[in-house]
Amino acid sequence: MNKRFRMSPVEINNFTEEMSLLYGDMNKSYVERISELIGLSLDESANIFAFRVDLRFTNPEAGCPDSPVCFQNTDEQVIKRFIESLESQLAADEHRRRGRGLRVHPNNLKYVWVREQNESELQHYHVVIILNKAAYYSLGDFMAPEPLAGKIQQAWCRAVGLDYPDYRGLVEFPENGGYWLSRESVYNRDLPYMEFMQRAAYLAKEKTKIRGAGYRCFGSSQVGID
Repeated sequence: MNKRFRMSPVEINNFTEEMSLLYGDMNKSYVERISELIGLSLDESANIFAFRVDLRFTNPEAGCPDSPVCFQNTDEQVIKRFIESLESQLAADEHRRRGRGLRVHPNNLKYVWVREQNESELQHYHVVIILNKAAYYSLGDFMAPEPLAGKIQQAWCRAVGLDYPDYRGLVEFPENGGYWLSRESVYNRDLPYMEFMQRAAYLAKEKTKIRGAGYRCFGSSQVGID
């Protein structure tokens, strides 16, 4: 990995201290992993599309034991199923495009997720997704059979076992949550990169993380460091 595509230890320390003023206590290793994944993605793709998405469960309907929401899958494997479903849909898209004789760019999917719970009955997930911009450059406006946002919504509905599109509202896309990042912008620590890192640092806050309950509260794509 080009070391200039990821923050140095000094940069991580300074950035984490700065973000603690916004979000409270921070997990420095989470910030480091996000930075590493950006670097790894830029090793593979000259330009990337990075964005945050929030995944929630629906609260069981009181007095309605036969409602499908009472049987939604909230187990610890739900985030794994979500990623696998999204990967499968992206692969199917690439297969369809090849079948039509179109040029196919690899999506190079990378991700970071955290599991949190505040005052609600059920936990929720915050996820950062990173894709090759040549393959997907927005959540809805690109040459593909279905918008990327719809694929993400379908993946979460499948993971929790609820019907799509009825429960697509469980997937939330924060306003202005997507960023186009180039090798040059990250190398130079330009404004788009620093704004993205500030948004992504929300995942690294210690508040609302659940520890010692038998569930992991953090996961990501594998990272190989030179």
